[in-house]
Amino acid sequence: MKRFGKADELIDKGISLDELGKPSEALVYYEQAERSAGRVQGVQGTYLKMVLAQNRAVAYERLNEFKKSILLWDKAIGLARQLPPGDRDIGGGPHLVAELLAGKALTLTGMGEYDKAAQACREALQLEPSNARAIATAGLAALRLEAYEQAVRWCTRALEIDPNDAHSLANLAAALGGLNRVKEARAALHRALAIAPALPFALYVMGTLLLQEGSPEKAIPYLEDAVAHDPSYSEGWNHLGIAYLHSGQPGSRKCFERAVQADRRNKMAFTPGDCDRGRGAVCP
Repeated sequence: MKRFGKADELIDKGISLDELGKPSEALVYYEQAERSAGRVQGVQGTYLKMVLAQNRAVAYERLNEFKKSILLWDKAIGLARQLPPGDRDIGGGPHLVAELLAGKALTLTGMGEYDKAAQACREALQLEPSNARAIATAGLAALRLEAYEQAVRWCTRALEIDPNDAHSLANLAAALGGLNRVKEARAALHRALAIAPALPFALYVMGTLLLQEGSPEKAIPYLEDAVAHDPSYSEGWNHLGIAYLHSGQPGSRKCFERAVQADRRNKMAFTPGDCDRGRGAVCP
């Protein structure tokens, strides 16, 4: 059911562009949608503002403008709380607010604000205890906080809701690996990669497990695939460099450079200077 005429089409076009990796173009369409809707008032106006804030939050997250994204998530959440529940097309209610809180939580994980992400998930689950997105994101936040037992519990819950959630399978594998439950971690990874063969984090976790087992040659193809599918994957580049280094293959210096270029906050990444100073090895 169309709610805002031409604005609906513009919003849908923006969402499509965002999903195609064009968030800057998506933002232009959201601006046009806001103008097209004119002076929509009342519940409809509140709902439109909420939808636009939500989609702009996603676009800014993809542009790595996290502070703008969080402000927009908060705006969307505030507007959703103003909506009366019950209307199928423009109503609010616990599910809508929980979904927005889960979206905010995922953005917070991208910022490295894992405690805040976990809190947003808790707020979402107070409103809707079975919210799949909040449960899965709680698992990710726990993993990043190295609370591996908690991460296993959350990811297991997420997989009870959706057994084909490749992201939760990869997160579960990483948490199991952190607990040295390597056999179970491998099984989860094989399931994840059967569902999503190009999932960078699943490829990365498999590579790091093989590195931990002292098999850098076997790790290299997984890590190469991880960074091929996500060239901005700093930790993927870093561990690929380590795998090259430990296997005696050339290319580690370039990988460490790419790791730092991808994320200058990555304190664990080797740099060319580390190589020159002999930080444990000479980088070819």
